[in-house]
Amino acid sequence: MDTKHKAITADNGKEFAGRKILAENLEIDYYVARPYRSWKRGSNENLNGWIRPHLPKKTDFTKITKDQVRSIK
Repeated sequence: MDTKHKAITADNGKEFAGRKILAENLEIDYYVARPYRSWKRGSNENLNGWIRPHLPKKTDFTKITKDQVRSIK
């Protein structure tokens, strides 16, 4: 997958429980920020807002296909 992004840094919320699968599908490095270190996840909230219309809360990330991930723009 050709992407301009190199990595994602997110918080420790349960909505990111499928982060390994997401990282594999995006072919991108994925980091989890340490609690109470919000400056280490500057794009996290932006990413959440970008993804949520396509993958609402409680989405089972184990059932998302690469094509579904690629369709998120």
